[in-house]
Amino acid sequence: MKIAVIIVTFNGESVIKKCLSSVLESTVPVSVFVIDNASNDNTRKIISSFGNNVNLIENVRNEGFGAANNQMLSLTYNLGMDYFFLLNQDAWVESAAIDKLCLHLTNRKDISVLSPLHIDPESKKPESNFSHFTGLKTQVDITSKLNNGESLYPVPLVNAAAWMISRKCLEEVGGFNPSFFHYGEDSNYADRLLFHG
Repeated sequence: MKIAVIIVTFNGESVIKKCLSSVLESTVPVSVFVIDNASNDNTRKIISSFGNNVNLIENVRNEGFGAANNQMLSLTYNLGMDYFFLLNQDAWVESAAIDKLCLHLTNRKDISVLSPLHIDPESKKPESNFSHFTGLKTQVDITSKLNNGESLYPVPLVNAAAWMISRKCLEEVGGFNPSFFHYGEDSNYADRLLFHG
């Protein structure tokens, strides 16, 4: 099982170290790919400090979120990766999260995109965008689902702050529509997922 973690960065010097550190603590081996959209702060320097643990591509201009992800999805697809974990630069994951997401996708061929819970680190509640799309607004909502044995919760859309995508999904649906520079590319992708069944 070959897993690519893809992170698009832009002026993320205050958050990227925590993001990368969390991914590199994964309980399952991952290959980390960062594509920087022409940051003008210390983001690239911080990424470079991780050495060979992180593969960095530096765009000469800001290509936008969807187009930059597409660059890395194409590159990592051609490297033979099986799973593609898209992670926002200001997010981080628990060590077992990537492994659990891959296991679910392996066991459930009817699922193409899977996202973990997005929890706000300060309030410990579901993050506001995540709540908006999923309807899970409190820890009680989450606990209720888990107590009912629902470790997988189908929703029409979850924001692309943390998406695990299967290789089969990329082959059938493709990447993001680059017409969406930033915002809206995930809802467009969700519509295309539904179209493709």
